[in-house]
Amino acid sequence: RSRPTVAMAELENELTVLRQIHKEIQKMNDKMGQGISQVGENELVVSELEHLEEDAKVFKLIGPVLVQQDLVEVKANVTTRIDFIKKDVARTEKVIDGLQNRAEEQRQKYLALKQAATGGAVKD
Repeated sequence: RSRPTVAMAELENELTVLRQIHKEIQKMNDKMGQGISQVGENELVVSELEHLEEDAKVFKLIGPVLVQQDLVEVKANVTTRIDFIKKDVARTEKVIDGLQNRAEEQRQKYLALKQAATGGAVKD
């Protein structure tokens, strides 16, 4: 194989890696958005529960059955769920930051290869 063909293959490979990283970033952004939405929904549930009297009957839908639950227990469960989801969102943010750093490193690697392959001038 000639050198230009090898260089083009290397460029294609680096570009493919960069695209994969961007796909992963998009997946993580979707996951984070879903988590943020779940936090909002659960916070709404907690605020609604705050309006109830202590002796109010609270039910949870489990499959096709409504099961009565203790109000204090329900509040604790939902609050715990909110904390768990917030921690998951924070972990996802860290993963996204790492992926963005990898994407920038990969972009720089791609541009350096492209510059070497074209013998100088490269536009972003």
